Amino acid sequence: MNYKISIKKEHRVLFLLILAALISRIYISTIFYCQSSDEFGNIAITRQCFESGFRRYCDLFMWFYYFISAALLYVIKDAFFATKLVTIFFGTASVYIIYAVAKKLFDKKVAILSIFLLTINPEFTIISSTPLREPVYTFFIFLSILCAINNR
Repeated sequence: MNYKISIKKEHRVLFLLILAALISRIYISTIFYCQSSDEFGNIAITRQCFESGFRRYCDLFMWFYYFISAALLYVIKDAFFATKLVTIFFGTASVYIIYAVAKKLFDKKVAILSIFLLTINPEFTIISSTPLREPVYTFFIFLSILCAINNR
């Protein structure tokens, strides 16, 4: 019986930390605007991808970020907001994936501590609140590590 209570508590803490990560990223995205040429470049490449009918991508970077951002332009109609939304989603999803990897490698206490530190880390919070590709890369790198751990 204690084991089930422990799992419930773990899930509750996990939910609260992921919710805190999401809320902090949304808040930071409303007060922190583009500061680097990379962010402006990502917005421009997303618009270019959308306006070309998904035929033109930047050859230097991962096309998936631009594809999802450009697809959101059908609904949102704002490249700045669409690119931020993709970054916020993958930045928040990275928190869960990193939790899953840490739990597999260590235990649930280390995993909870890891995502707590990641949730309050100012650099990752800012990076996953502005139009940057890095949170998408982070998500897929840790997803591949999780798949490797699970022998898939």
